[in-house]
Amino acid sequence: MPVSCNLERMPLRTCRRSLLICLAMVSIIVTGCNRGPKRIKPVNIDTRAAAKLAMEQYDTDGDGSLSADELKQVPAIPESMDNFDQDGDGVVSSRELAKRMDQWEKQLTPILSLRCRVALDGRPLPDAEVEFVPESFLEQYIETAKGTTDATGAVRLEIPEQNRPPELMTHPGIQAGMYKVRITHPRKKLPARYNTESELGQEVAKDRRVIETKFELTSR
Repeated sequence: MPVSCNLERMPLRTCRRSLLICLAMVSIIVTGCNRGPKRIKPVNIDTRAAAKLAMEQYDTDGDGSLSADELKQVPAIPESMDNFDQDGDGVVSSRELAKRMDQWEKQLTPILSLRCRVALDGRPLPDAEVEFVPESFLEQYIETAKGTTDATGAVRLEIPEQNRPPELMTHPGIQAGMYKVRITHPRKKLPARYNTESELGQEVAKDRRVIETKFELTSR
């Protein structure tokens, strides 16, 4: 409500006090507007510890790197091999793995929008349950994102509200990371390679510029 000052009816001292209060209120409002919304911090991953854990789990020959055969257990990496195999030698070392995870944090994007489109035997698959489950060496840092496909086989992935960190409560989407993809259906039995023994994986990161991923499934 505007504050007015009528010198004929109000003592000068009182008028000045009213004007000072009004100016103080305006200053507070302007300062609050300039601050804008609170910045959401990127995912904080101990990348060295996560890379070490990945090697302990998947480096079966103990040579300090993940070969093509070993990477079959981490399908998100071969799916985005160029981002991990930075020296082009066909394997991924612990250092390369940690470096790539460091890049996620530098991209300053804590939550991303990702849509999936699922087809079975060449036709859109509605009502499919799609889950992006963090690789086991990342599960303490990022959350599972999921969704159900619509009539066109499309779904936008989101972290369920009850699992979202407080700072992401009003920001649906998926966090940067490496995920195993599991796809199930309430009425159709899909092969295990798409769920319980999933061979599907996805790296989610800002610099990949992927806004939609397609999964072409077959019933046999």
